[in-house]
Amino acid sequence: MSRTFKIGLIAFVVVMVILIVWLSSGGNNASKNRGNSTTATTYTNWDDAYIPDSKDPKGLFHWSATLRLHLQKNKSISTIDYLYSIDTIPKETQPTFLFIGDYFALYEEEIDSLLSKVGRGAKLFISAEKVDGLLYEYLFDDVVMGYYYDTTITVATATKTYPFTALHQAIPVAKKWIGYKFTQTVDSVPFKSLSGYGTLMNSGVIDYGAGKIYLNTTPELFTNYQYLTTPGYAYAKTWLNEIPKDQSVYWLEFARYKPYEYDFMKEYYGEDGKRDDSYLQFIFQDRQRILALLLLISGLILFVLFRAKRMQPFVPFIPKKRNMTMIFADTITSIYFNQRNPFAMVRIQRANFYGIIHKHFHIDLSKEVTEREIESLAQKSNVKPSEINEILRKMNALREYNTSEYELSELRKMILNFYRKSGLISTKIQDRLDVKIYQVYRNEWISGLLILVGLGLITYGTYYLTHAIAIGVVLWPIGAIPIIFGVMRLMKPYLSWSNREISIQPLFGKEKVFNLEQLRSVYQDRKEVQLHFESVTLKVNYWELNRADAKQLQRFAETHNKMK
Repeated sequence: MSRTFKIGLIAFVVVMVILIVWLSSGGNNASKNRGNSTTATTYTNWDDAYIPDSKDPKGLFHWSATLRLHLQKNKSISTIDYLYSIDTIPKETQPTFLFIGDYFALYEEEIDSLLSKVGRGAKLFISAEKVDGLLYEYLFDDVVMGYYYDTTITVATATKTYPFTALHQAIPVAKKWIGYKFTQTVDSVPFKSLSGYGTLMNSGVIDYGAGKIYLNTTPELFTNYQYLTTPGYAYAKTWLNEIPKDQSVYWLEFARYKPYEYDFMKEYYGEDGKRDDSYLQFIFQDRQRILALLLLISGLILFVLFRAKRMQPFVPFIPKKRNMTMIFADTITSIYFNQRNPFAMVRIQRANFYGIIHKHFHIDLSKEVTEREIESLAQKSNVKPSEINEILRKMNALREYNTSEYELSELRKMILNFYRKSGLISTKIQDRLDVKIYQVYRNEWISGLLILVGLGLITYGTYYLTHAIAIGVVLWPIGAIPIIFGVMRLMKPYLSWSNREISIQPLFGKEKVFNLEQLRSVYQDRKEVQLHFESVTLKVNYWELNRADAKQLQRFAETHNKMK
């Protein structure tokens, strides 16, 4: 897998993520706004209400957080979703049962189990606009409810008043403010008023055995958007002061009831308000149409399998051309690394040199060479006889016991110089060999991790923006930073060198270039390579490079030390 392909793959993933986020978040709202310019933009979720840990305007996050601070540290807040969970509460405890919602409803056996706990000293707090009549039968002989229809009300306790305004989409709206107009309790037990508005009572408490039952008809006063106002916070504290600090609290989620509301438009058009008039919907309405569709698909598959096979023209097999130069280079490399002896390369260079001379100049140097043959080769190749004799002397002088990599390199330079002067190698090829640059790149795993972190931050930022949370704006530029670092690490080489110089390219800043003639020594260990120049020392850690480039740099250091 090439580096260009990897970078292209990462860019493709980034584009796809941005496209998916754009399609899933902004497309629908944009199309709706274009279709109806008077539609208000919904910045937060005002529909889901009375969820204990929800931060939406009508959630109960702030109330729950304050309740958690109100209790002692060793006391817990739990949720009861089923009736049998009440029976698991220890009998010697006197917990607090809490419900805040639209509709409170329980079966008779559930009410009996709950009230038995209250009769032994527990407290029950119910804040609901509507309470099922079955519970009222246990508490009241007669109940008459009333309401005020207005955008604002002023709730009054024994000592203070608290003004409230009903909002939806941050706009004041009129609603029914429900309250108790008249009550007659069982056995004339006092129903003490805690707060109210006008002639209606919205909060009261009834003694039930050793415990107490608190009833409230305005649960919206405890939601997040009301709690964040000064009157809302102060009014919520009046309820919190009634909750014991030394007892655990249980949310009665199994008492939350949502009555079924028949919606003809939703049933006919679907949840999103759009009717499905597609051809597939028409086909799937009838069994015969489904069978016809399956037969059509089966026929297309059979046609592709059999008809396409018959019509396929005969294409002769043309083998791929083999790169003989690369095969030769791989063979030479394998011979050198298998034997680990420079003299093996000397034998190969000698055989190649003799073969090329015999092929181009028709002179056999493998046998005994005379001065006449040297003069003939000098005239044909336009190379001085002294240089030819020096090459032959060098080849014959090298033996297995005295051949080093430095000697091998010098012999190679002499042979290449002969090829260049004789015209066997053009000046263009020689120039390409001289300017060849070796490059090592940074660790790809670290770069990929940075890009993934950046994409994750951008995804979270988009998620927060779709929910109107301001921190999403900050996460976008923060996520772009690691992506830029990761892409730059992939694009820019960490270190590069040629026959003349070595350079280091930092992610930011100017490139630093050093002449190889000023390189005095190279030190290496398992962790790093140190390049000591005349005036500065460069340190390169292996963990910053990918594995292949780290080995390449290690070979460069080993070769330099051996030649020195």
